[in-house]
Amino acid sequence: MAEIVHRVHVSAAPAEVLRALREQTLRVAFWPVETKLCMRTTANGEASKVAWSCVEGPAEWVGTDISIDVAPDGDETVVRFSHRNWRASTDFMADCATSWARVLLGLKSQLEIPEPDDVLV
Repeated sequence: MAEIVHRVHVSAAPAEVLRALREQTLRVAFWPVETKLCMRTTANGEASKVAWSCVEGPAEWVGTDISIDVAPDGDETVVRFSHRNWRASTDFMADCATSWARVLLGLKSQLEIPEPDDVLV
């Protein structure tokens, strides 16, 4: 089985990172409204993890699992992302890997760079 794996350091507390991961607004960045996708949450009780299993959506996604683990690392938080159980490494999977990297770096920016209203002048 093929998999996508990323690791990103974020200058924010683990609780702040998890809050952002669990917010609906971040999910929209993952899956635009026009994408028909049904994900089952699989890590309800785990305080440092967000996980989903794809039950409906693009054919190559069905049966895959996405997990995001968050852990403190000094003054930062390390985010470990995996999208596992792909049936094969395909061009679509490669495109998804790029998209996931963009989403994770967007999360990093969202948490590290304050909005203009948050900046004291």
